[in-house]
Amino acid sequence: MREVRVSPLSRAARLACRSNCSSRRTVVRMCPNLSNICQYITVLLNSLGLNAQEKFAILAIKNVRAEIDSKTPIVLPDGTRVLTEFRGVLDAQPHWKEWLGSLRIERLGQANVVLVRSEQSPNPEILDNQHVLLGKYMSEVLYVLRLALVLEYDGADMLLGSFLGGEAQVRQVSEVPGFRPSRGSEPNPVTIDALIQAAGRAGQLQAIESEYPKFARFIRGLNILVEGLRLEYGQDRIHEFVRSLEALILPDAGRTRRQFIHRCQTFAKAGATAEQVLGEAFDMRSDTEHLNEWDSALNSYPVSDRENVASQRLRQAERLACFAYCKIFDDSALRRHFETELSLRQFWSSTDDATRKRTIGDQFDLNTVPMVRDYDGYGRPTAGGSSGDDWWPRNACSLAHARVALECRSLVRHTLSTAFCLLPTL
Repeated sequence: MREVRVSPLSRAARLACRSNCSSRRTVVRMCPNLSNICQYITVLLNSLGLNAQEKFAILAIKNVRAEIDSKTPIVLPDGTRVLTEFRGVLDAQPHWKEWLGSLRIERLGQANVVLVRSEQSPNPEILDNQHVLLGKYMSEVLYVLRLALVLEYDGADMLLGSFLGGEAQVRQVSEVPGFRPSRGSEPNPVTIDALIQAAGRAGQLQAIESEYPKFARFIRGLNILVEGLRLEYGQDRIHEFVRSLEALILPDAGRTRRQFIHRCQTFAKAGATAEQVLGEAFDMRSDTEHLNEWDSALNSYPVSDRENVASQRLRQAERLACFAYCKIFDDSALRRHFETELSLRQFWSSTDDATRKRTIGDQFDLNTVPMVRDYDGYGRPTAGGSSGDDWWPRNACSLAHARVALECRSLVRHTLSTAFCLLPTL
């Protein structure tokens, strides 16, 4: 045993037995191992970067594909801190298990990309609008990250709380609505560069929202795009992706299809292929609107290939819509054309095609989204031929939906196998 000096408010002081007390310092006697544990806890708390009297929001993304080679916290230009391991932090907060429950703590421990943001507060003990705004910003970082990357992950949780008395106290926990990949999409890994870019775009989104009612149409279109990225079925998704593009091109009543094809080629490289892709995507959106099969507009293709073509049109519409909104986030001069419906109408009606394309800059090549005919059990493209496990429910797009369907198929197979094994004994 040895004597050490610790602050009366520290966790070590509460764990150890007090002996001599004074108004400013407390002398305690404790085991050297406990001292090491307390030092370890301090390191872990510092990894969150929290200070006294701060409110915080933590976005914990679980089992996401990531390529972030760092064991120490990384600070983004906007001040957001990035951790690649969360279980150690959770172990250093034993009171969280009591507050949140062991099952949620176990799930949170699977987070491998964790974003932490905090601000000083005059009343950190109160859950208020400052927490809401911190959480909103972190959610928007995830939203704009999804615009740039096809994420494959097992969900995300938002933790809101305050740092008081040397402890990170969680006041609210919620699941962030998840995003789903379209069938045939190749997942992208999360990188530090992608997070830096997402944080910058989230800042631009905050600036746009602060100017409301300016950019009202742009914000409605963005909300539709984000909602489409969450939907389960391909035909519902393409319906929202096309609508989000319509928000940007402001078509005239009765001329929507023609103007959709023409004006979208400001964001996409123009050509015969682009015209065909955009026309078919618009028709698929119309079929969905009128409750028809989503591949009704693809009757010119062989029946055996229509589902693959429909999935390609889905991915192309998704990529183009995400590209267009990211372009507007990144270019302040271009963004000013989308302030009001009047400025947007002038952009499309008073400017010639060549000038608009120069304003846009680089365009998206729809040909870079390949046709996929072979899929693995989760709807990802495979290089080889189809195997017995390349089964995917028709018109499904999400990994979650496919996993449930695969589990059901496995259960049916097991049940039938068991029944046949029992037949001789009946």
